Amino acid sequence: MSAVVAVTAAAVTAVPHQSFAEKIEAGFKRLFGHAPTYAGIATSTITFVAPLVLGVTALVDPAALPVVQPIVIKIQSALAAANVVIKDAGPQATIATYLQSVTSNLGQLESAAQIKNTDQAAKLTGLVTLISGEVQALLARLQPQAS
Repeated sequence: MSAVVAVTAAAVTAVPHQSFAEKIEAGFKRLFGHAPTYAGIATSTITFVAPLVLGVTALVDPAALPVVQPIVIKIQSALAAANVVIKDAGPQATIATYLQSVTSNLGQLESAAQIKNTDQAAKLTGLVTLISGEVQALLARLQPQAS
């Protein structure tokens, strides 16, 4: 878990921030001359973000784990469901519901963590910001295609 947190802290402090989805698209354009589909970008981003959610449990006050763990499970379930929907059905409107659920639960996670150590709190904020930013980037890419 500490390796995930260390990588995350470094990734969050890198400025300006380019989402993982943007990096995938740019890399494909450079290599192949075209961007992958939304589904390809989204599934790759979810594969990148999902393990980071587990890093949150390493940062929280152990007393808060009973409150935090169910939120982490909701986030992981929403990411897994979104990934399945994307792979099976393509970027339909329902995918936005799953991704919005992830964002909503991330907000609850930070307040439920009850972290007293300021360094740990900063790491958690960085991790939540990174995950939320990646999910928001996916939502932004989805919106034009949903209409």
